[in-house]
Amino acid sequence: MLTLPYELLYDISYFVELIDILHYVCINKYALNQMKDIFKKQIKRKKTYVNTSFPQFIIDTMNGMHVMVFAPILKFQPKFEGSTGYLDNVEPSEVNYPIMIGVDHCRRSYITLKLKHHNSIIVEVFFQRYSSCSIKWIWTSNHGNNHLENYNGLFSKPSQHWGNIQGFAPSSLNQSAVIINDLQLKKNIKLLLDNKKYIIKRKLFSSTEIRQEKIEFAY
Repeated sequence: MLTLPYELLYDISYFVELIDILHYVCINKYALNQMKDIFKKQIKRKKTYVNTSFPQFIIDTMNGMHVMVFAPILKFQPKFEGSTGYLDNVEPSEVNYPIMIGVDHCRRSYITLKLKHHNSIIVEVFFQRYSSCSIKWIWTSNHGNNHLENYNGLFSKPSQHWGNIQGFAPSSLNQSAVIINDLQLKKNIKLLLDNKKYIIKRKLFSSTEIRQEKIEFAY
């Protein structure tokens, strides 16, 4: 089997996504032994980025730190932002992985989810609505209809105590101060991660009746 020097593997690791390194070392025992220390350093660096950029309740909603750490970074482009400030101009051709994360020019964090719905490839964006408030998150997309959204409005918002301070609740608020309107999202992300090829949607105008919708990650 062809092997590479440690120094070269180290240099390459800075230009390759963590998820791709993971796939590589899973099928190459030699590479795993060679890259173990590199891999740990890269994971530690990515954890710092995630903890700095995303509130804990978002990390939890995405099914944990491991999902966020292995989500590649999608570098922000000004064209992503529409006229209303929503990140609704992200095209499928610009997204190379099912889940990607990033921070825009206004210090708003975002998560893109690349999905296959019937014969269409779409991108839905879950993002921090205001740069001054890290606990208000909302959905948008490049196609107008957010399949992963089960609530019409903010996914999360400050609790009643901060409700009158629109957009200016301290970003350091504890997760217990956040109201999450769509508790189904975490389960739906898990269904997608497990490649179940469907999600659970609330029926229109009903908070109790649900239905399955065929959808899966696009690779």
